[in-house]
Amino acid sequence: MAAELKRIRARLESGEASTVKLPATNPPQTPQTAQPRSRWTLAVSALAAAALVAAAAVVLLVRREADAPPPMKLPPGTLAVAVLPVADQSGDPDLSRAGIGKILGDAFVQVLSDIPSVYVVSPIRVDQVARSLGRPLADAAQDPSVAHRVCDKAGAKAMLTGTLGRVGKTYVLNASLYELPSDRILGTFRAEAQNSEQLLPDLTSKVSGALRSKLAAATGPSAADGIERVATGSVEAYAHFVRGKEFSDEGMWKEAIPELQKAIEIDPQMAVAWTELACAYSFIGDDANAAAAQKKAESLLDHANKKERTWIAWAATWIQSGNGETYCAEGDDYIREFPDDREGYFYTGLGHEYLRKDCEKALVYYEKAYSLTPNYYPVTKAIADCRLKLNQKSRAVDAVKRYLALPFVSDHGRQQAQWRLEELKKGK
Repeated sequence: MAAELKRIRARLESGEASTVKLPATNPPQTPQTAQPRSRWTLAVSALAAAALVAAAAVVLLVRREADAPPPMKLPPGTLAVAVLPVADQSGDPDLSRAGIGKILGDAFVQVLSDIPSVYVVSPIRVDQVARSLGRPLADAAQDPSVAHRVCDKAGAKAMLTGTLGRVGKTYVLNASLYELPSDRILGTFRAEAQNSEQLLPDLTSKVSGALRSKLAAATGPSAADGIERVATGSVEAYAHFVRGKEFSDEGMWKEAIPELQKAIEIDPQMAVAWTELACAYSFIGDDANAAAAQKKAESLLDHANKKERTWIAWAATWIQSGNGETYCAEGDDYIREFPDDREGYFYTGLGHEYLRKDCEKALVYYEKAYSLTPNYYPVTKAIADCRLKLNQKSRAVDAVKRYLALPFVSDHGRQQAQWRLEELKKGK
């Protein structure tokens, strides 16, 4: 806008603007009655148009800022770290298809999650903040100034970024840890892997040791106690797990199941993939397979980090016992430990709705989940369903419309929401 105003001013000063022809909106005047438009008139018109553009930009910015998730409340002395996807500059087409940048970012989330003095900001929360600022997270991660702003607004006090390159057959990972909002570099880290099979375990373990040492200097010796474990050492298994999780995040449980099955075929020790599979089976009503997958996940707790172990144990209460009071109490414990985790609020809401038959209470949790990630359609569906159960059809319609008005929603989510809105209008 500033550049456009400068061009307008230059045209006015040069006299060019007085001869500009604008499209006629009324019948053309005859030469005897036509009056030339003065520079003042053109300036006012141009500035008015610029003001409208500015106003629209401000409204859009305010709206997007309002979509940012609420602040977190963490224990004193806790360092909140945001991890961004690693920029893939390796030129390896197989790794690119697998989404290695996201996989390596997730691997660092897992490693840092076991450090007592560190709280890893939920990647879902970071992504939502990026969306509220009008940038997909993958794009925001490539722009340092935007990345820093995203992580700062997400409530992080430090940010981890990285790039993956390749020299000959050797893969090289460079990572940097920044303090926010000062942008002071707390440490830089480098690791190499000789082939793609060793990429995930080698790079994450080598960088994580140095990373923990830096965090120990910043937060205390307990930071050195974290483990170097990731969900799987297989990039291929991780890629299938990520795709399955993305389907689950869209409420596409049937589509998630084959991807999660492929992940555990490649790495049967991937505990978190087993429990995600159990949840997917549970959502489609296949209780037998859900129980079997959950039992397998529980036998592999040594292959999971602290957050994953907590999640697996919590899921067991739903799948194995169905005790609503216990499940919802465990959900509250999970939320206290991971206050920015959307799944904590969403699944606790499900417990109140389906196990305790209390839609009023469920809505409290669903609305909190919505505030964290409004573009996650299953939460909106749950809100609308609860409103219908409470004979609040108009509020159910409003919930779906609120979702459809968001600037960033998936095609699948939009299709589902539009279909649901039509069904609601028909009284269903």
